[in-house]
Amino acid sequence: MIKLLIVEDEEIIREGIVHMLNWEAYHISISGAVANGKEALEHFKTCPPDLLLTDIRMPVMDGLQLIKEARQYSRSFLPIILSGYNDFNYAKQGLVLGVSDYILKPCRPEDLLKSILSAKQHWEERQKTDRTMQQLQSTWSKNRTLAKQHKLIQWLEDRKEGIENRNKEL
Repeated sequence: MIKLLIVEDEEIIREGIVHMLNWEAYHISISGAVANGKEALEHFKTCPPDLLLTDIRMPVMDGLQLIKEARQYSRSFLPIILSGYNDFNYAKQGLVLGVSDYILKPCRPEDLLKSILSAKQHWEERQKTDRTMQQLQSTWSKNRTLAKQHKLIQWLEDRKEGIENRNKEL
């Protein structure tokens, strides 16, 4: 299950997102639904989510600052911005921070779901690639000594053969 953290200061929107779908049917669990970036950051310390759906303008700490600070606790999460502001500067800052999508409020539930499912797929693909790389590195580490020994033996055999060929010529 992919963990989704929802950060939205408007309670009716926050609760609407939590209850709008049967998230488990999409293999998504709501790991939390909080009202501001500070609360979300506390959540990151104890239970970092895989996906973050956050508003931008909120009291205490805004969504962009949350994304920056949350990277201290988890580098792998994918943020999605849900905002009522169609401001290019916000979108630009979001791109720099690795935001998966920028959704304008109000939006249709199916548009929000589509964005979250797209981010989920991207996150899963990235995790699969990371696991493959870790397995390759582990395999290489285990076999590096063996490869060095094999190369040394091959070199010694080539040298021995060269010496034997020279001795035959004499």
